[in-house]
Amino acid sequence: MAGASADASADAYSAFRDCLDFSRVLAIEILPSDFLNFSPDGASSPLILVDGASIGVPKKVLVHAFIAARRNLYGILASSFPSVGSGDVLLATFVILLFDSEHLTAANLRKRFLLEGRKVVGDESGDRLIPYATQRELIAIETLLTSPLRRHTKSPTLWYHRRWVLRQWLTSSLWDEERRLHFDADWLWQRVYRPELLMVMKAGEQHPRNYYAWSHARWIIENFRTGTNRAALASSLADSMALVQEWCLRHESDTSGWSFLFFLYNEVGEEIKLQDLTASNAGKVLRLALNFGWDLESIWVFLRTVLASPSLLPKEQKLALTRRIAEEVEEVEDGCVENRRRRGARFIQKALEWIDLYGEGGSVADN
Repeated sequence: MAGASADASADAYSAFRDCLDFSRVLAIEILPSDFLNFSPDGASSPLILVDGASIGVPKKVLVHAFIAARRNLYGILASSFPSVGSGDVLLATFVILLFDSEHLTAANLRKRFLLEGRKVVGDESGDRLIPYATQRELIAIETLLTSPLRRHTKSPTLWYHRRWVLRQWLTSSLWDEERRLHFDADWLWQRVYRPELLMVMKAGEQHPRNYYAWSHARWIIENFRTGTNRAALASSLADSMALVQEWCLRHESDTSGWSFLFFLYNEVGEEIKLQDLTASNAGKVLRLALNFGWDLESIWVFLRTVLASPSLLPKEQKLALTRRIAEEVEEVEDGCVENRRRRGARFIQKALEWIDLYGEGGSVADN
């Protein structure tokens, strides 16, 4: 029995070695253990199903591969660290993280692998090698964060590891001191902001209200803007706002996405016509809220925060939107409407009171 179990673990581990290719982002899904026992023609089925970039792993196969990966991990830790060309460290730790997203030892060993690589090949070669290695690491971690996996998209260990790798990648890619202090805004948008935002939004689709994913997006904006031309950076942030708002309008109940959109409003600054942009966006959100009968708390919390902020909307636009909301409440109070819309009107009445209390410019009735 022990020999059969060892063989099953070795076969499962080898199957992972054959199918994992981190030249592109993969989509990995864990399947029931008995998903495929035999193929239609009676021959043994493959241990892991592969269709392009999509990979299906039966849970039983993952468990067997994890046993082999953990055994290899202990062997790695007990020996001198392997050369930078060895793939066993990355394969073993990836399988372990696929099984357990909070396995700190596996995550830290991957960090050590990247750091030791530069020392092994020398500084000059390391400068050429590390950007390639870190980019492949970013692809591997993105695979874990965006695949339809139950725990991985909200894993604090994986999100922190990605931040660490991003720092290593940017440091090795921009080793020139002047470039390191003065990021090019277009490069920053194409290589950092937009790819990370797209990844965060995909993770948000896999797990709604994904606090860890949207916190990562905030971290990206806050940590990679020093020294960048403010006008060009504001333009990139405006592009980010367009992406995020489109996502929020398609995922209207996700309060984490709306919160990040409001964060972007405050980050843009005065380099673009923020009030015009915010007014247009607020109008779209208001129409969406009316279509839903005000039954989504995430939308009215976003609207009340925007309307109460002193600098995000022109005063005339703010008054027009607030009056429209007040009219909606009056229509509900005066007429016979469905319970969902009546319940939403109570929410909005509280929102209007909140705006009067915390906003600037007085109440709706005063104007």
